Amino acid sequence: MKSIFLLLLFALLSCPQSMSGQFKYEKEYRVPKSSVPVEALEFVEKLPNFSKHKWYLEQGLKSHSYEVKTRIAKKKYSIEFDKEGNLEDAEILIKFKSLAPSLQVEINETILDKFKKYKIKKIQRQLSGSPENVISKINGKDSPITTRYELIIKANSEDGISTYELLMDDKGLLLNQTKIIEESLENLEF
Repeated sequence: MKSIFLLLLFALLSCPQSMSGQFKYEKEYRVPKSSVPVEALEFVEKLPNFSKHKWYLEQGLKSHSYEVKTRIAKKKYSIEFDKEGNLEDAEILIKFKSLAPSLQVEINETILDKFKKYKIKKIQRQLSGSPENVISKINGKDSPITTRYELIIKANSEDGISTYELLMDDKGLLLNQTKIIEESLENLEF
């Protein structure tokens, strides 16, 4: 089973660029603070009430990044940096019902245009912009940032049931859709 997974992964890596953008594979590994780029460490020191946190190395099909997971004001944050330590985005775990009713309707209609049936597994509000503006927004101040929503859904399509990551703008329009390659948990040894 592991060889089938590796064969699938190899096939995806050798696909043309346009094809590889449709699939997502990520694996997170816990890493010590000492292996994190200085720029990322300096960013998190500016966060309010930043004490308990965990650093991860996130490996994808073609790149890797660093991610810190923490709680700020009782909210779960996941802040991602590129391999040089530059801020990519900050994500806040939210509940779907916390969104404005009009946005809920737009997101629901957008998903139902693509899939027969779906279930939201996770939704995060994604904040991106300059590091100063993202920190200001996390601190509760009004700042010019881009807000998007990242949804992980389990959906039924013509291909069967799969897991997808959807990126939507603040109006519920679909910006990106990727099928998540899930690592098989079956280990058969003879």
